[in-house]
Amino acid sequence: MTVRSMFCRIAKLAYGSSNNLVSSMIKFLFWNLNNKPLGEFVKNLALRRQVDVLMLAECSIKPETILELLNPNPTATEYYYSPDRLRPTNIRIFTRFSDEFINPVREEPRITVRHVQLPARTDFLLVVAHLPSQLRFSDSDQESEAVELGRLIREV
Repeated sequence: MTVRSMFCRIAKLAYGSSNNLVSSMIKFLFWNLNNKPLGEFVKNLALRRQVDVLMLAECSIKPETILELLNPNPTATEYYYSPDRLRPTNIRIFTRFSDEFINPVREEPRITVRHVQLPARTDFLLVVAHLPSQLRFSDSDQESEAVELGRLIREV
């Protein structure tokens, strides 16, 4: 039995057909914009790929501007902004569902942990980390950051 056929068999048991599973999977996109004005590229990629959760690091574009790009039809909201609520981070999250379904658990300058509770779905923790640049941090600094991130995730 191939991996694909096993996947399809599991999908049929769980969802009635493998097509329902593919259409019900949540699509994520993380992009470090490096403070570049890439709003049109973000819009094109998110809309073409039908991204459900868009996570942007080092985004100098205002959230309102991103929302205008993602929601070209002013009478139909397709994307929502999920702002920081506990403390500021350098990560911005936009979703295709209201921010009432995504609640912060922990927020640090480079990390955000959100509890996502969508109707008729299994809830999950979304952990988004903006790790230090390999260009500016040594291997040991990056290792320390990874250990700290692991500790933070275990605490949650």
